Amino acid sequence: MDDLVLWGVRVTLIGMGVTFLVLITLAFILGAFKQLFARDRRPTAVLTESIPAGPSTPAVEVSGPAEGSDRQRVVAVIAAAVAAYLGRQVIEINITKVKRIGTAGSPWQAAGRSENIAARQRLYRRGNQ
Repeated sequence: MDDLVLWGVRVTLIGMGVTFLVLITLAFILGAFKQLFARDRRPTAVLTESIPAGPSTPAVEVSGPAEGSDRQRVVAVIAAAVAAYLGRQVIEINITKVKRIGTAGSPWQAAGRSENIAARQRLYRRGNQ
């Protein structure tokens, strides 16, 4: 009976040891892949705050399509939102570059972002009642 228990413990330890060695090896391989094939995911500076612009300087500079295009409307909306957030006039905001970031990241990040936005909206509504 003792031989059977000793044999079972030995098989269990060998099996667990092999499993953990394989998992550790996979962790190192995935880490190497991450270093080799990782894209640059650092946040890009999209907005720069400047000295209040004079009447001759445009508040939003867009190099792109012609007047009345969707791109200029998007930049105008972004400028208005940033000005409202900072509590300033749109003419005081100088947007130098607009870059679409998209939904970079995992669905978990998107869910967390949505939860944070919803929590802030609840706090904002509670404070304005």
